[in-house]
Amino acid sequence: MRRLLLIVLALGALAGCARKEAPTDTPPISESKAPGGGVTLRILALNWPQAAVEQKLADAEFTPKTGIKVVLETNRYDDVEIKMKQTITSRSSDYDIVHYDSQWLGQFVAANGLERLDTSEFLNSPDATIKFDDFIPEYAYVLGRYPTKERDIFAGKFDLYKDTPVYGLPWASGCQILFYRKDLLKEAGFVDSKGEAKPPQTWEEFVSMAKKLTVPGKRYGAWTHAGRQGDYITQDFFPIMWANGGELWDPDKRQAQGIVNSPQNVKALEFYCSWMKEKIVPSESANWGNEEVFNAIAQDKVVMGQLWATFGAGLEDPKSSKVVGKMDYTVVPGFKDPRTGQIRRAAMYGSQGTAITSFSTHKKEAWQYIEWLMSKDTQQKILADPTSAFVSSRKDLIDETKATNPRNKATLESTPFVHDFWNNPEYSELLNVMQTELNQAFTGQKTPKKALDDAAAALQKILNAQQEAGKS
Repeated sequence: MRRLLLIVLALGALAGCARKEAPTDTPPISESKAPGGGVTLRILALNWPQAAVEQKLADAEFTPKTGIKVVLETNRYDDVEIKMKQTITSRSSDYDIVHYDSQWLGQFVAANGLERLDTSEFLNSPDATIKFDDFIPEYAYVLGRYPTKERDIFAGKFDLYKDTPVYGLPWASGCQILFYRKDLLKEAGFVDSKGEAKPPQTWEEFVSMAKKLTVPGKRYGAWTHAGRQGDYITQDFFPIMWANGGELWDPDKRQAQGIVNSPQNVKALEFYCSWMKEKIVPSESANWGNEEVFNAIAQDKVVMGQLWATFGAGLEDPKSSKVVGKMDYTVVPGFKDPRTGQIRRAAMYGSQGTAITSFSTHKKEAWQYIEWLMSKDTQQKILADPTSAFVSSRKDLIDETKATNPRNKATLESTPFVHDFWNNPEYSELLNVMQTELNQAFTGQKTPKKALDDAAAALQKILNAQQEAGKS
């Protein structure tokens, strides 16, 4: 998702590792055959750190075994979406496989751009070496089956979609987790019975602790990335909204009015906007994205907040970080449910899938590659390379993935309460509305109620128009 647009910059400190960092852009190549007449598979890929590891393994293992050459064309986030749209429009066979973001799935399927995988040629073949059920359903269903309803998936109602078409499998799994400075929490007395740093369990505790951890002129107790570009502010607000019992819309009725601007959502946004008034986050964070947050953490300017697990690797490099060995990670805070007394949490989903393009002329070979990539053996090897920052979705690698590092552990422990937003074809219009309105509330240009009322009206207009046009 756009939330990971600058992830390679954040992990640039890893460039000194044994392998070369994934390039910003891999120049396109025109060949359709590898030297000697073998097939060349071309993969349109996001420039995530794991892409370079995937290419290295493909060169070392897949190609020698099969004779099939593999070229990952890694691109910036927005460029992948644009190139895939161009591929679909022109019905081009330039790419055989695409590594895509979860929110793009609906538009790619609606445009007939992805090959259906639950067929006798692929997943339903008696010779298939992988199954859809090999993967954690909270990730696999959102990334692979379409159409689905997010609230059903994360309520565990997977049986509702057992016959829903499959178009992809999990390529990368992740969510936002809580990053915190364990040394500073200890110094401030936020410790458990063993004397270890005790992170906040509720969002109210988060704010209370952040106030005590703030040192004027030196360090803020918390951070947020509230910029209106991409999906930055929604990354941080939506988990608070969901944890407070709120929703974005009713997908059955295609209704946003009265839901996104509900009283509980207004209360959640008032709470979030209070961070600026309480001065527990930098005022400039109203324009921040992922890169700015990473830099603030690395330069010892902030103490705790939500961020994508992948960024933690860069914080352990002394060449770029002043906080090496001082960070720890856990699940995000929540709100205590007054009815049950339990803490209700929500973590922002951020995962990508892999699929065969509809216009590939090498679908058999593409499936052979996906079987290899999704196998337990290959996933273990990607996981074992620390430069990959990889989280596997395979059920049989859950324990191994958790044991890799504390960030992976926190990510998989968040699985029961991860949430995603729209993946329907009009997602970008809906997202732009929310980004704009939430940022205006956070910066004080509108009251939280006014911002959400305006958002509800604009979202409803988009949903109504698309329904009338029959596009979703």
